[in-house]
Amino acid sequence: MTNRRFCLNSNKVDSFLNAYSTWGISLIRSPFMSDIPSDTDRRNELARERTEAAVHRTFLSEQRTYSAWIRTGLASTATGFAIAKLMAESNPDWLTKSLATVFILAGALMFLLAFSAYRDAIRRLEEKPKASVPMWVMALLSGVLAIAAVAGLYLVNFNTGSN
Repeated sequence: MTNRRFCLNSNKVDSFLNAYSTWGISLIRSPFMSDIPSDTDRRNELARERTEAAVHRTFLSEQRTYSAWIRTGLASTATGFAIAKLMAESNPDWLTKSLATVFILAGALMFLLAFSAYRDAIRRLEEKPKASVPMWVMALLSGVLAIAAVAGLYLVNFNTGSN
């Protein structure tokens, strides 16, 4: 003998009451019976909650990816400046400046790619999370970092001041 769970759902109650009313038997319907959610309503609500949670997880994942790109760009830019400063006295001079320039430009490129990938990923989301950072803030942050990195190239390549 198997145990079956009894679940009262408004569709079954309605069909039960309709069947008895067609036989001439009047049953009094309790006012709280209309408040009983059907299985379909509950499933739809759970599906909406799961979808919202998935969108939020995806959004958080995209923010983590963006910050990883920014972190990598900062590390690359800092490496370029460190090469320029620590190897300033090495020969040939053009090699040191070229190597520093490559790292700094790679950092600037990573800042721009970070924003581009973040923007594309957020556009693909069907629903936008309620507590999202405005896109213009992300664009401004990436742009300022890229401009600062490119401005740093001037310091590395054309700064003839004393050390």
